[in-house]
Amino acid sequence: MNEIGIDFGSGRLFLPQVLLSAEVMRTAFLKIKEILPAQIIQSKGTFVIATVKGDVHDLGKNIVAALLENNGFRLIDLGKDVAAEDIVRAAIENDADIVGLCALMTTTMVQIDTVIKALNAAGSSAKVMVGGAVLTQEYADEVGADAYAHDGVRAVNIAKTLVKK
Repeated sequence: MNEIGIDFGSGRLFLPQVLLSAEVMRTAFLKIKEILPAQIIQSKGTFVIATVKGDVHDLGKNIVAALLENNGFRLIDLGKDVAAEDIVRAAIENDADIVGLCALMTTTMVQIDTVIKALNAAGSSAKVMVGGAVLTQEYADEVGADAYAHDGVRAVNIAKTLVKK
């Protein structure tokens, strides 16, 4: 999947091939989890992911989620158009190592700031990673995110560095 992501980033593969590859990998990973006892599969950490309130776009989030799960993260996918309080609740209840926040539109990216403030107010120790078409490293720095990923492969690599398990 990492190679697929690199090829996608360089323009050698296209989105349908990435989605198909991610689905094949997900199916294989689920089969492996069925066969191997749970204690043998070592989780790399818990990752709560959501597209923020007001944003109904989730294609990018779904790709990132599939890549994270395929790379051994315990994934809590809250879906799209998710309120800050629901994200905070999931992060606390699941003792999240990382919270991933996605936004595609400039009108909804401001919700990321709201979620980060709510996570801090609730005492969450989760690292926050942000991504989406309208986001930049500068915006991530401005709102206090711990990381910014412009694509799924980068998100996985950053997540691995944020969680040392």
